[in-house]
Amino acid sequence: MKGTVTIGDIKELHKAINEEKEMLAKRELQKQEIEAKIESIQKRHQFIIENYKKIPSKISDIERLLGT
Repeated sequence: MKGTVTIGDIKELHKAINEEKEMLAKRELQKQEIEAKIESIQKRHQFIIENYKKIPSKISDIERLLGT
């Protein structure tokens, strides 16, 4: 019976489709988690850059800030 489809074939096809959907959903969740981590790192990086510029680089500047 060439060309016939059995109920088992259809069930396997549905199973494969569901597995693919689950994998895609999992991948999307991982993508969102990675994007959130990247955004967090970018914010921390920007904070460091902004505050690094405020650190005195000369001993005399540090002494002046400390009042010594």
